[in-house]
Amino acid sequence: MVRLKGSCTIKPAKPTPNHRLWLPDLDLIMTTTHAPLVYFYERTDAAIDFFSPEFMKDSLSRALVKYYPLAGRLHPGPSDRLELECNATGVLFVEAESDAQIDDFGDFKPGPGLRELVPNIDYNTYMGEWPLLLVQLTLFRCGGVCMGIGINHTIVDGSAVFQFISEWARIARGDAHVGIDPFFDRTILRARDPPVPPAFKHEEYDRPPLMLGHVDDHEVRSKETTVEMLRLTREQVNKIRQQATGCSLFQSVAGHVWRAACKARGLHHDQPTKMFVPVNGRGRLHPRLPDGYFGNVLFITTPAGRCGDLVLNPLSHSASRVKEAVEMMTDDYLRSALDFFACHKDLTPFRRGSYTLGWTQGTFYGCPNINVTSWLGMPIYDADFGWGPPIHMGPAALGFEGKAYLIPTREGDGSMLLPIRLQVAHMKAFKDSIYHGLQRINASL
Repeated sequence: MVRLKGSCTIKPAKPTPNHRLWLPDLDLIMTTTHAPLVYFYERTDAAIDFFSPEFMKDSLSRALVKYYPLAGRLHPGPSDRLELECNATGVLFVEAESDAQIDDFGDFKPGPGLRELVPNIDYNTYMGEWPLLLVQLTLFRCGGVCMGIGINHTIVDGSAVFQFISEWARIARGDAHVGIDPFFDRTILRARDPPVPPAFKHEEYDRPPLMLGHVDDHEVRSKETTVEMLRLTREQVNKIRQQATGCSLFQSVAGHVWRAACKARGLHHDQPTKMFVPVNGRGRLHPRLPDGYFGNVLFITTPAGRCGDLVLNPLSHSASRVKEAVEMMTDDYLRSALDFFACHKDLTPFRRGSYTLGWTQGTFYGCPNINVTSWLGMPIYDADFGWGPPIHMGPAALGFEGKAYLIPTREGDGSMLLPIRLQVAHMKAFKDSIYHGLQRINASL
């Protein structure tokens, strides 16, 4: 049980620019709900003023001077197109406490227990009233702390979120090193003017395949689901890579997850399936976007196939499908995707799924499909506010069936976490399939 002690609005410590930011289509296709993240910290005997709320509020206020758009609000602009109004209205800061201990959260599996550690928003209210950033500090009986973060995904992607958190942490611990300056001008992601037809078909934005014999996804959405937090040791990851020669770490493991899901679901061999993979376009566009670009630069690629081909062939087959799809994401292809969106007045059909369980708006990526997001290589453990890095960082919730993450562990030894939501009827078979043929070292079964 989490008890809320109080809340307040934190504004930038100094005056900040007051203007509106134009939002590109890559922002507008993202869900307008908040992505819930959790950072857990253990207290040491030597810790002084450990995560003092006043200290965290002060450092957050100073961080918002540099990242002032986070203190703004979303509002409709011309033709009702959303814009980001930078008006220093502020962010929500909540103080809470719990009789739980950090150990009670076990493997930090996303679910209701973690979701309580991130502030909630009433999405039935006017969007212009929603803070874009939500912060909750929860103190546990053991003295440890969880910092729960909710951030509106229309504003930023994972790369931008972790950039901000790292800067906030730098300011808090008094590090004089100057981090990367944020870049707020999003017009560099405008489609070509005048608009031109896309050079590619962009089947990745087609409606996801349905179950054979179904005309919609209503029945699949109604199935009972569950979440597990699996762990792949370095040895297991290396064994997967050995079976997918020539593929990257992500391509190998993602192919393994896709193949295992098809096996666990017992799908017909003729069943079409896609894996939806968000790809960071920052280093793929030419010229390269500024390092501090603060927004969404996520494009989707969709390796596709038939379940029989994925299940009956070795792992190298599914991993190579992922590799081909990722390598297709060149500057020409991404520019064509921007043109593709510009040709559609209504972007609703392309909007990404929500983090809120049961939310029916946006694309559904569940059975027979899967959505795998990679945080491999992200600086997720750089969030040292002066008392050491977090002992765990991850999502607080997985909003739909078929959603999975690949997350590096805090040990930094090549092992990884795999939180995933699947139908209850499929989860045991999925775990068996994931670990089949791998040496079971410290595997969460």
